[in-house]
Amino acid sequence: MIYPKINIIFLTILIVCFNYSAKAQNRGVKLFNNSFLHQIKFESATISEDALWNNLDDTYTLVDMTIDGELVDSVGIRRKGYTSNASPQKPIKIDINRFISSKKYDGLKKFNLHNNFKDDFLQRERLAYDLYRRAGLPSPRTSYAEVYFGDNFVGLYLVVEQIDKTFLKHNFPSDNGSLIKAEPPGIVPGTMLEVKEGTMNEFNNFRNNVTCSNLGTYVNLRNYLKQMAVDIIIEDWDGYAYNRHNFYVYYEPKSGLLNFINYDHNYAFAVDEPNKYLYPIATFPTSVSFLEDPVLKSMYEETLCELLSYLLDSDYISDQAHSNYDLLNLNTNGIKAQSPDAIIQYISERKRWLQDTLSNLNIHCEEVTYPLNVNDIVINEFVASSDSIGGVQEPDGGTPDWIELYNNSSNDIVLNDNYYLSDDIHFPKKWYFPEEVTIHANDYLIVWADKDVHQQGVHAGFKIEKDGGNILLTYENTTEVQSVNYDNQFLNKAFARVPNGTGDFRIQEPTFNVNNENAVGIKDAKKSELLIYPNPVNDLIWIPSNQEIKQIAIYSISGKQLCQYTYPAFPLNLGAFEPGIYFLKIDLGSYQQMQRLIIKT
Repeated sequence: MIYPKINIIFLTILIVCFNYSAKAQNRGVKLFNNSFLHQIKFESATISEDALWNNLDDTYTLVDMTIDGELVDSVGIRRKGYTSNASPQKPIKIDINRFISSKKYDGLKKFNLHNNFKDDFLQRERLAYDLYRRAGLPSPRTSYAEVYFGDNFVGLYLVVEQIDKTFLKHNFPSDNGSLIKAEPPGIVPGTMLEVKEGTMNEFNNFRNNVTCSNLGTYVNLRNYLKQMAVDIIIEDWDGYAYNRHNFYVYYEPKSGLLNFINYDHNYAFAVDEPNKYLYPIATFPTSVSFLEDPVLKSMYEETLCELLSYLLDSDYISDQAHSNYDLLNLNTNGIKAQSPDAIIQYISERKRWLQDTLSNLNIHCEEVTYPLNVNDIVINEFVASSDSIGGVQEPDGGTPDWIELYNNSSNDIVLNDNYYLSDDIHFPKKWYFPEEVTIHANDYLIVWADKDVHQQGVHAGFKIEKDGGNILLTYENTTEVQSVNYDNQFLNKAFARVPNGTGDFRIQEPTFNVNNENAVGIKDAKKSELLIYPNPVNDLIWIPSNQEIKQIAIYSISGKQLCQYTYPAFPLNLGAFEPGIYFLKIDLGSYQQMQRLIIKT
């Protein structure tokens, strides 16, 4: 079957209203609003501006801060940076709860003001962060601000999100792991490390024992190779792939894997001195290089090919660069950013050079395109708030949030790591399907939205915000497969499409893994007595009912249909099934369907 290509390009949101309903993205929604230039002012009765910038030991100073007219008193600020401190306009770190514990602004405890050191475009770093997120890698958000000390204009800054527990909580299943930051290069790049959260134990274990053959047991290999490829694409000589500098490593305890996080890209897009590298210069924080392994090298090349297919889309780059340029030039202090034309041309030439070089090595890249038709697969229903009385219990206990996907087509659809779910319109490629899962034709898949990625079944790395927000289904090339915007949700109620698979959303009784038009029948069926015994079951199972059972389908915990019985005779013999957890979908007719969980011993 030939599918039409859907060419939908995500543009980074430039104009965002404060009252939009994406409340899941509530931290930083004001500070990282890019519809205008922010204004940040510092006031201090104890220290002058000159004394602040000459504070060589970089201790925090107590100041009052005003952001866009809103007073945030008693915060800590200090100089930050390494080589960027050579500029008269110093980079600044703001610690909102430095002097008052638990104090926050806009849900944030810290953020940074970067001075765009040696960047006449004033947007290299901002463009870089956009591309990492476009690739599906957690990266800081940014905005622009005019900064003042009292009434004295200090400079035009890039506001950059801090990589801390707040960042980790939003971007990873757990924020209780170990976070390590690379410090300025020592004798051996990548060896100067600072523990921000947790310990060095997991990283030291990786550093001391990693080889090419076991790399994937220590790191999120898919994202690690993506990180390397984007580092190379943007030619940031101060980044990890070039200099083993400017990176964080986070050990995420539920997956048990290390994740490399990028930051600080004012040297990206080397317009004046392009290096023309295709492969990373530095890889592990050891002498081992994954390029020595043919399989890993091939995986890196495939990753690079995939990213080049969509990451540097000319329309996207041009729109982003010109939008940044226009916003920067709205400043009221006469600061002029350099025209983005040179950086746009550089990125276009960089993409062409990388593709030509790969081709000369007989590495042929194929364009990544969305393989389905519009609405073949849809976000069909979800529940954002439930309890032990009215909620659906997942296999490991509890009644978490859940999202139901539905296959509208007459063909099976395989969801793999090219498909993403997210609760964040600014980061649509937040969580990918780590293992392939099949949704049969005209059938359903349940994704538990509880961050419990280590448990049985399909578990997303985020929870659904009950007060309103967005749920997005996205393909690798940034095709927006589905996007649902919703308002406040109610306890034990679903937001569901009616008619099933095609209609508008409405609040109704949940219809877990069955047709949404059966909502009333489901409610009535729950009141009826329907026993399943024994449960747990060894071989034989009975389901006595005062109504004729039209059909029973048995599903694996991942949502795969294993078998189907029409007008079944009891007992059913389940002796051929492996021990584990299964779902029974029971059809009583007259729009009455229900879902039950059984344990096979």
